[in-house]
This record gives sequence, structure tokens and C-alpha cells, in this order.
Amino acid sequence: MRIEHFYKVDNARIIADLSDDNKHRVSLTIPLLDRFTNKTLCIIGQNPSKANQFCADKTLHFLERFVYERMPQYSKIVMLNLYTRFDTAKEFKVDLLRLDSERKVRRILKENTDFLLVFGRLKNQGGYKFPKKFSHFKHHLMGKNNYIIGVDGISDYAPHPGNKDIYYGNYTYSPRRVNVEEL
Repeated sequence: MRIEHFYKVDNARIIADLSDDNKHRVSLTIPLLDRFTNKTLCIIGQNPSKANQFCADKTLHFLERFVYERMPQYSKIVMLNLYTRFDTAKEFKVDLLRLDSERKVRRILKENTDFLLVFGRLKNQGGYKFPKKFSHFKHHLMGKNNYIIGVDGISDYAPHPGNKDIYYGNYTYSPRRVNVEEL
């Protein structure tokens, strides 16, 4: 099923930074319509879906709308992930990391100051070592503006839009600032 980007996204200006073999996505830059602040919000998930400049997925569509409605100070989203490999089922054991992709992600982390963390509870899955990978990201996020979706009763992890309290449709929660050392 094809899912369109949120209607307030400037589709013509979306940029997908993909590997030459289309197995990795470094980032997906998504400009928002009717926003003139020139402020960027980087969103960090676990690993990317096949969402790109032509279509979203339910997570990305939710995040586009959430940022548009709940974080109006941002005019652009940059979607990042702890791992760059397209593998939502987390079934691959090799080619999970690429040095050129890692360098680009680190550069984006260094150049930006505002982050929304949406990777859910971090646990090892297959070849993916999500807690260890996030510990590498933390260094780059220290002293910056870090947010999670402020689901009541959750403060020790970054809820994913698929969380039972959000389930891709609850836009009533506000972003909540967090200290990355506590996640």
C-alpha cells in the first residue's frame, strides 16, 4: 500500500540520500510548506523503511504531521536512523554499516542542534546492536535540544509512533525535552 507524504510537505523538494545500490538511506530531508523559520529538526529512528522522496510510510507520515502541528518552529525535517540499512524486519546480518554512510550521519548530527528521538525501546535484534549504536550517537547529542513524544508515564525511552498510546494517530501529545544521558 502506497502512503503519501503529509499534505503540508513540499514534495518537490524532498531529498533522499541513498547508497548507490539502494540498500542504505543516510537521510531523508523533508521541507514543510508555509514554514519560513529556516530551522531544521532531525528525527532519529532505528533503521529506515523504504520511504523516500516519492512516498512515505505510516511512521514518516505521522512524524511529518506531528512536527507540522506540534512543533511549528521547524521548517524542515531530516530523517535519520541509528542504522542506515533498509531492513524493517531486522533480518539482515551483514552490510548493516557502511563507513561512507556513517560519516555522513555524523556530519549531520554535528551540524544540527535539534533532535526528536523516536526509536522506541532499544534492544538487540538480530545483527543490530541498538543500545550500543545509540551510545555512539549520544556523544553527538550532548548539549543539544533533544525531544521525545511526551507520552504520559514514559520518560526512560523515546516512544515510537507505533507505541500503543500513539498508534500512528494520536497527535495530542506534545514534544518533551529530554536529557539523552537518561535514555
